[in-house]
Amino acid sequence: MKGLIREPGERNVRGDSSILTKPDVSLCDLATTRTVSLLCRHDVDIDNTFLALPPEQWPTSESYLSGQARLKQLRVVNDTAERDVKLFEDFNQLLTNDEEEKQLMLQVVASHRKTVPTHKKTKKSVIRALQLSD
Repeated sequence: MKGLIREPGERNVRGDSSILTKPDVSLCDLATTRTVSLLCRHDVDIDNTFLALPPEQWPTSESYLSGQARLKQLRVVNDTAERDVKLFEDFNQLLTNDEEEKQLMLQVVASHRKTVPTHKKTKKSVIRALQLSD
C-alpha cells in the first residue's frame, strides 16, 4: 500500500469524519508510516502482510487473523477520568458500603487534590516564580 510510506501530516485526516463520505477515498488514504509503527508495536506480521490484499480478502489471511486476535487482547481505556472513577470504585468497595462514608471520602479526596501540588501545578508555580524574579 502506497500510504504506508507516506509520512503523517501530508494529508491529515485524523478526526475528520467527512473524509469517509467522499467517494474517491480508499483505505490507503488513511494509512501512513504510523500505521506500520502501530502494527509493529503490537507484533502484527507486516512482512507477510495482508495489507497488500483487498480488504474483502483479509479474513482469509493468516497474518490478518493473527493480528486481529492480538489487537483484540488490548485493553482500551478512554479517559483518565474513567480510570480514576474505576480506581475509586474498586478502592471504595474495599473500605465501606455505607453511602455516607463514601460521600465523606469523596470530600476528603477533593480537598486533598486541591491542597497537594501535582507535577503540573508545581511546574506552573516554578515558571511563575522564575518570571517574577526577572
